[in-house]
Amino acid sequence: MSKEKKIMVKGGDELEPEEDLRSQAEDLLRNGRDTLIGSNANDSRDKLSLIHELQVHQIELEMQNESLRHAQLEAEDALTKYSDLYNFAPIGLFTLDMQGVIVEVNPAGAELLGQGERNLLHRNFRLFVAPEDRLSFNVFLKKTLETSVKQTSDFMLVRNDESALYAHIVGTATHGLLPGSKQIRIAVIDITERKWMEEELRRSKDELEQKVHERTAELAKTNENLLIAKDAAEASARAKSEFLANMSHEIRTPMNAIIGLTGLMLEDSLDPVQRENLKLVRTSGDALLTIINDILDFSKMESDRIVLEEQTLNLRQCVEEALDLVAYQASEKYLNLAYVMDKNVPDTIIGDPTRLRQILANLLSNAVKFTDAGDIVLSVSNQEPIETRINELHFAVQDTGIGISKDRMNLLFQPFSQMEPSTTRLYGGTGLGLAISMKIVEMMGGRIWAESVEGVGSTFHFTIRAPSVQSEPRPEAVSLQLIGKRVLIVEDNKANRRILGTQVYDWGMIPMAASSGQEALNWISRGDNFDIAILDVDLQDISGLGLEEEIRKYNKTLPLVLLVSNGKCMPSKHANLTKPIKLSKLYQVLNDILQKEPNKSPVQQASASQPIQIHHLRILLAEDNVLSQKVAQQMLRKLGYKADTVANGMEALQALERQHYDVVLMDIEMPVMDGLEATRIIRQKWPDNEPKIIAVTAYALAGDKERFIEAGMDNYISKPVQKDVLANVLAKYG
Repeated sequence: MSKEKKIMVKGGDELEPEEDLRSQAEDLLRNGRDTLIGSNANDSRDKLSLIHELQVHQIELEMQNESLRHAQLEAEDALTKYSDLYNFAPIGLFTLDMQGVIVEVNPAGAELLGQGERNLLHRNFRLFVAPEDRLSFNVFLKKTLETSVKQTSDFMLVRNDESALYAHIVGTATHGLLPGSKQIRIAVIDITERKWMEEELRRSKDELEQKVHERTAELAKTNENLLIAKDAAEASARAKSEFLANMSHEIRTPMNAIIGLTGLMLEDSLDPVQRENLKLVRTSGDALLTIINDILDFSKMESDRIVLEEQTLNLRQCVEEALDLVAYQASEKYLNLAYVMDKNVPDTIIGDPTRLRQILANLLSNAVKFTDAGDIVLSVSNQEPIETRINELHFAVQDTGIGISKDRMNLLFQPFSQMEPSTTRLYGGTGLGLAISMKIVEMMGGRIWAESVEGVGSTFHFTIRAPSVQSEPRPEAVSLQLIGKRVLIVEDNKANRRILGTQVYDWGMIPMAASSGQEALNWISRGDNFDIAILDVDLQDISGLGLEEEIRKYNKTLPLVLLVSNGKCMPSKHANLTKPIKLSKLYQVLNDILQKEPNKSPVQQASASQPIQIHHLRILLAEDNVLSQKVAQQMLRKLGYKADTVANGMEALQALERQHYDVVLMDIEMPVMDGLEATRIIRQKWPDNEPKIIAVTAYALAGDKERFIEAGMDNYISKPVQKDVLANVLAKYG
């Protein structure tokens, strides 16, 4: 800056240059001396005063001069700092006149536009604005000049090499060098990379929105297809259920006649050939019924329609009923069938007796099927203390059958799988039983697995979790009648000897177990005393009756209990127990014999057949199938009941109008009027819940029983009807 320029100091005041002030002071002093020399004496006092004032004025001028020098230094320092900031700023800084001409530019601004600083001076900034943005840039400049408010906006600029950049511009108006003039100072920031990123993000957003839109449309279409598929699946499931229900009804109705009539005939006197033929018919019928039940259960399992009941069940009774289901087949193959329950196993639990019995029967049936000789032993133990009331019961079915190879073990619980095709041809079966059992076991909170050695045998294990129920103590657990009594057990089967010995020992008896008839005779002949003897009639060295004759040579009064295979008949003078031995019956026989009551025969307790007891229930049988009518009537007669028969629901209503019946055995599927409709009308006409209505039907799918009960029925029996089941149901009503 030249010395002729005025200097700005703090506060905005302008000071004269230092040379002008010094010149004025010298002129004043010179004029003062001239005035003093030219004046007279009379004016001397005034002149001295004037000199003093001039001196004071000179001092003040010198002080002002000093202040001026300080202000000049501060201004120069500020200018230096401003110049450094301006020149080294990382963003472009431009000063424009009112027409947009570049007056000043910093190096960063010149580099931004790809020009030298000198080349940019006196050029209009508009030339570097892209044509499409010039109109908006003019508006930007106008607003900046007209207002004191800072203006900001984004523009596209064009460099000297015609490359483009995006710039964010901030503009402010300042005073110009000339009075009344203005200048525009702008800061230019390169935002090209940010713009590219924003554009990329926008494109990505658009692409994403497009993809989302397309995916949404696809999902909507998929959802629509799923709804269509769901409706189709539900329709298919309904059709499948209806088909299975109809199939069950159509198959079970003739099966009812086959199984029912053969069962009744086997109770009559037959010659050996007739009995053998009927046994084959009955066995085939039972096998066919098992296949039907497996298919229906598998269908329920696939659709998650298996529902477990929760009721009080007697565990020992459930086990014995499962053994009864396979006892005949086991005896036909001369297999030893037995069971043992640990002392800590609860008598009564909460569970589904039908499903538990189904699992046990399946495992036992498989064991019988794949075992040609030896033993099948079912054991039950409790893995949790009984005091917890939640028991983890462990069941194991051990056989001495053909075993399973290691490479086939993984197929055991897969549906429609067996060990190998030749096994399927030889032994038959659907391969569904174990898959269904696994599903039921898992629903009961347990697991199922197997151990096997090919050619040696297999053991199938499963556990269930079930709460125990407070029940009365077992009779054999509290009786003192057997304590201390010596019992001779003659059984050549090791498993049976162990089970019988352990059990009578738990009752307080003193067992002696002989593995042959000769060993038993040796003990008796040498004078060993026993209170009672348990003899297997199928000993290898001597028959049970032959052993009795030998024993009588040494002991005429020793009470004997004979263990016989299922279907064998022994002289009525003996107390006979059929294998597999039911421990509760064994206890009863032993207790009755050792009580020696004169008016009570142990033989009668154990084996004597009882005369048919006549019951006075008035029963109406509503059944349209003639064969099923005959089966039901014969069963009822053997149970001591009489029944009237009608062929449909309408006839049942007419019969009830004529007279009172205690029980109606109501078929479901009948012409004219079905059993459900007839039941609803009966409940409307006779709202006091009389008569009792029992559904007797070939329908056996999940939900059928609930549907019948909802219609007003009191109980449910599925076909083929079992005589024992019918007897138990009727016993509830008198």
